[in-house]
Amino acid sequence: MLWQIQHYQSNFEQLIKPVMKKIFFLITTFLLIAFFVNAQKEFPMEWKISFPVDPDYKLINKDRTLVLEGDMTEFAMIDAVTGKILWKANFKEKYGTKKSKGWEWDRKKDVIIITFKGESKKEERVVYVDGKNGNVIDENTFKAIKEKKEVAVKSKMKWQNSFYIEDKDITLDLQFEKSMWIGIADSKTKRDITVNCSGSKSWSQTVHGNYVRDLCSGFGGGLEALNDGIYLDISVHGDRVFVIYEGISVLDLNTGKVLWETTFDNSDYSFGLFKSTQTLGRAAMPLASESGVFIADLSDKNFKIKKFDINNGTILWSSEKFDNDDVVPQLELAGNVLLARFGGTLEVQEYHPGTSNQPARCITQPKMVGNKGVKAYDASTGKLLWETFKNKSLDDKFSSSITTMITDEKNVYVASDKNIFALDLNSGKPSFVVPVKKLKIDKPTELEFLNKNIIVSAEEGIASIAVADGKVNYATNTKKCLGTFSAGNAFFVWTGKDVFKHNKFIRMDIETGTIFGKIDDTFHPYFTPDGEAFIKFDGGKMYRYKTK
Repeated sequence: MLWQIQHYQSNFEQLIKPVMKKIFFLITTFLLIAFFVNAQKEFPMEWKISFPVDPDYKLINKDRTLVLEGDMTEFAMIDAVTGKILWKANFKEKYGTKKSKGWEWDRKKDVIIITFKGESKKEERVVYVDGKNGNVIDENTFKAIKEKKEVAVKSKMKWQNSFYIEDKDITLDLQFEKSMWIGIADSKTKRDITVNCSGSKSWSQTVHGNYVRDLCSGFGGGLEALNDGIYLDISVHGDRVFVIYEGISVLDLNTGKVLWETTFDNSDYSFGLFKSTQTLGRAAMPLASESGVFIADLSDKNFKIKKFDINNGTILWSSEKFDNDDVVPQLELAGNVLLARFGGTLEVQEYHPGTSNQPARCITQPKMVGNKGVKAYDASTGKLLWETFKNKSLDDKFSSSITTMITDEKNVYVASDKNIFALDLNSGKPSFVVPVKKLKIDKPTELEFLNKNIIVSAEEGIASIAVADGKVNYATNTKKCLGTFSAGNAFFVWTGKDVFKHNKFIRMDIETGTIFGKIDDTFHPYFTPDGEAFIKFDGGKMYRYKTK
């Protein structure tokens, strides 16, 4: 009997040990995650104040040192560095009229311009107020004050309606005919698009093109375009101006003359009585070089990459035809190799018309679409050099996802949900492969260079990988990573649950992966130019936080 008991105990131990090890592993993992979450310190608050007057309107200057807040009867100026109230003014007591029609702050001159009703209905009285003390100045003094020069800030925004060329002292402004229709449903109609050039050159040119309006304009949220939700772009390469809509018009920078035009279709639209869908960013922005212009033409019956002569639009070569459901959202030129990324995360908008029981609504969200992979072409001839679609040696079909790709003079770097690859530009053979599981930050979404490293943004964190050999410098799990941004030299990660509800973020040392701190419930942080602090508004209160 004793032997039987010992035998059963021995068998029981053999059975239970693996289970206990697994339970111990799960408990340890849970505790580590809990420790990680709790280990993130809150950003230190420098101060908080209550607004001295009703904050119906709040304005902050560019360097985040001053805040002007108030309503139509009084306002106050606050030092946003110290939280000190510099001055406040009741309109009746200070300027002789109880209520204004409106006011604005000329930040370059630090003068507030208040408009009051005049003695008659047709008249207005304008008061100019010194932003330093709230005292009235006369109009001549206002005009004599020199504007403060603002340092230009480079923007990654894709859509813009103004372009300044510093070395040529030229400003290009875009004007267009607005449409009341939503989406691409109205893009069959060609409309006027005018480019005005001022500065060292002066000309105006009108082209006619189809363009798309945001489905979700007026609904809030989403990645809405500028230009009142109209998707137009303007860029410059050398002495050529590119006006980009659902096609492009190429103008001479010196004269405004239209040199050539073509289509490429960056959007598609599906109409339904109960739901309409629009996908943006299907085709990469035209890629200009000294040798020509590369365009992923996804317009009807084309579905090819084409190279155009930059001066006259002659087609120099065309690639093989793609599948009709292919998207090509990125083109890159590295030496004489043209790289095309197929598939990826695009912006998809769904418009649901209202009913008697429910108002109209619009949903904007990123979605992974298209056949996923990379193709490389000889930029001179259009010859297909290699493609991931038929490369069995990679042991990766990019079936689930693909990131943005980045290139240097040797490799193109791109990732699936399984691997991060460095692929030789000329052969497509892997220079190195980093398994995604090794990083423990879930699916990669974007790659970018930083010094001699690759920064990997993933669904649950950030990693750094050496360009030379793929060595992992660090992999920091942030639990969620809904996007990244920088302020000055400070690097931040949006965390939380909703990609269109950015209200939680952390600051990270992008060189080491160290997390400095976090904050929740902050929808619109106003960062100082160096990123070391930010201002937060919350109802009738104002806060200033350090970011480490």
